[in-house]
Amino acid sequence: MKWEEKMMEQSMSSRFAAASPLIKYGAAAITGVAAFLVMSSSAFAADYFISPTGSDTNPGTKSAPFKSIMKAQSAASSGDTVYIRGGVYDDFQIAATDSNYNYVHDITKSGITYEAYPGDERPVFDFQHVPTNLRVAAFRVADQVTGIKFKGFDAIGVKVGSQKQSEVFRVIGQADFEHVAAHDNEANGFYFTTRGTGIVLNCDSYNNIGPTAVSAGNTDGFGAHAGPVSFINSRAWNNSDDGFDSISSSAPVTYDHSWAFNHKGNQDGIGDKNGFKVGGYGHRTSGIPDPMPVHTVTYSLAANNGANGFYANHQPGQSANWMSNTAYYNGTANFNMLERVSPTEDVDIPGYREVLHHNIAYMGTPIMNDNHPPEKVSHNSWTINGGLHITDKDFVSLDIAQLSAPRKADGSLPDVTFMRPVTTSQLYKEGLGYLADQNSSKLQSWKFDFGPAKSVEGGYTGVTADRAYTPERGYGFLGLGPNGYQEDDRSDGFVMQEGQEIKLREVAKPVPETADDDAVAVTDPGMPIRFAVKVTPNTYYKVKVTLTGADPSKDAKVNLFSEKRHFHLTEKVIPAGTSLTYEFHANVQDVYSKVTGTYVDTMLNIAVSGENAALSSAKIEQIEQGRTLWVLGDSTVNDQLASLPYFRLQNYSGVGQALSKYEGPHIAVSNHAESGLNTYTSMKHFDQFKERIQPGDVVFFEFGHNHKTDGPTGYYNGISYYYDFVHSKGAKFIIVGPIDRHRAYQYDAAANTWTSTLDGFSAMGKQYVQEKVAGGRRILPLWI
Repeated sequence: MKWEEKMMEQSMSSRFAAASPLIKYGAAAITGVAAFLVMSSSAFAADYFISPTGSDTNPGTKSAPFKSIMKAQSAASSGDTVYIRGGVYDDFQIAATDSNYNYVHDITKSGITYEAYPGDERPVFDFQHVPTNLRVAAFRVADQVTGIKFKGFDAIGVKVGSQKQSEVFRVIGQADFEHVAAHDNEANGFYFTTRGTGIVLNCDSYNNIGPTAVSAGNTDGFGAHAGPVSFINSRAWNNSDDGFDSISSSAPVTYDHSWAFNHKGNQDGIGDKNGFKVGGYGHRTSGIPDPMPVHTVTYSLAANNGANGFYANHQPGQSANWMSNTAYYNGTANFNMLERVSPTEDVDIPGYREVLHHNIAYMGTPIMNDNHPPEKVSHNSWTINGGLHITDKDFVSLDIAQLSAPRKADGSLPDVTFMRPVTTSQLYKEGLGYLADQNSSKLQSWKFDFGPAKSVEGGYTGVTADRAYTPERGYGFLGLGPNGYQEDDRSDGFVMQEGQEIKLREVAKPVPETADDDAVAVTDPGMPIRFAVKVTPNTYYKVKVTLTGADPSKDAKVNLFSEKRHFHLTEKVIPAGTSLTYEFHANVQDVYSKVTGTYVDTMLNIAVSGENAALSSAKIEQIEQGRTLWVLGDSTVNDQLASLPYFRLQNYSGVGQALSKYEGPHIAVSNHAESGLNTYTSMKHFDQFKERIQPGDVVFFEFGHNHKTDGPTGYYNGISYYYDFVHSKGAKFIIVGPIDRHRAYQYDAAANTWTSTLDGFSAMGKQYVQEKVAGGRRILPLWI
């Protein structure tokens, strides 16, 4: 729908007057990795290649690759690397069997690395067609095999059939994993057994569900049931049994900077559902290691698991040292320190041998089975001053969806704010929780001086007119050069066609002294300055920009936008020879689309257009939390794209794009509307951000156009799903009557009146508000 600026101004004015490095390994882990690297290097090392389109009759070169890992293993020797080309591998022969297992890949040679080929699409091994007459092990590392490394691929589709369990990776020897994911299987993801040992770095195991009653309780994300294993920067979620499990381990297991969340059992709710099940030997009273290993759990997170977050699991002694962890909303307890009397006596007792310091527990039971002396359990959120009073406001975010965000390009964990204490919280001041080692890091901030390279003010980053944006640089202009039209238009809402190119120029005073004495300027009023900065998704920023005229002898008429073409200034006149500094807030949020799914937004965008328009400087400061106006609606509200060249009164805009101008600089607008939505099809869009809603926020809710089959009654019935949740978060909910589309048949020329086709929806919205008033709700929805 087209909107002229005056129409929007009248409408809106009347409606709204009111990380760290990868991780700290520890000396032993670093020494082990270094030794492995030294031992596996060789002057005679060879490279082999496999590809889904290869053949095992080929020589295994890059140009003539093998088809299978087993053929590559037969050709390779210790020190060699097998490169896995991109694509899907789903054509397998069973390499070996025994009385219990079908081994699809049987790794029997030591010292070989199996690694995704750099630059290719990520390889996927799909085992859905492997028979389940026996248990399935997609990859077995055989006993006494050492120096194996797997890196950079996914494994999916392993079935269990009627068996007790299957495994994606079954490690009896020694193997290290880096940036490997096991997901959407009916099997354990990573399973170390017998004498199995290794390091698991930057790996994920998720959506591994045992579909039967027996397999559900034997399908973990990660299992360490043998020798020493380290899990570092690894994540487990939505597995039917436990996230991480080290029952029956004969050696210490380390859990470092790892996350376990959303374990709720299988489709029937069957499974143990713990985040970290650390230690224990079942009911055994013999064959228990002497001395028993003491495990380490540090800087890790357990959230929204059906049973325990962190669990000592009947350990007949001390299970672990539990340091700087965070537990949130776990069903039985956040920390359950249940122990046994001794290795020879199978009697459960409240724990008294565990060590817990610097931990956070919030929502649910903080700790149970706790009979510890104070010196063993101190400086935790539930022990400081008798227990700190914690509320949602103590955290930057409680949005658990952040935890399953894609990893960074190097495989490290995504940057998150989930359960990060705000700097004013006592949790932050005490240095508690799984992100405490990041507390010393400052929030992100930038200062940019636009113009000639020779006149950059101290403390600023200089940005010349030809500085194109790249992810590696982390800032720059979009749309420059002959390929600039190919950049993602979802970032700032401007669309370019092949052959179009934005050209900018530099201007400066004769003797520039400050950042505002020079600028980058447009060369065409309709081709905007499109500046972008790489930021962490789902974070808040205060932005201050200084605008001026490229030609100081003339007035400038400037348009200023942020994010996806959100208006801040429209045709603002800056008198000749002067400048204008304008401040606004931005909330860079992931959004859900019915077409593409979740779009992870990593750019903060600033755009400037208009006659004689120039951008002098920008200061961008990340803030812990800000107020947000969240927008839900259809095509009349969403962030519409604009083709270039940009002419303000000829481009489509949704109402949501104008809200920033009328709500003022200190409330950010986050628009989650999309064309074609109604109150039911918008639920996934709402679910994308609802946990990030804070007290004092506002949710703008406008639907009606797309209720063609169920009409105003269906529209009314869908409102409570949104209002009830928003109300529970202490935020305001505004029901906006749908904006009518005036078509010729609605006009009565004789009476000079228009007939609305959407009055019924407005009436239903008003009725909903009146019912809440009558019901005595303290935080009422508004209707406009």
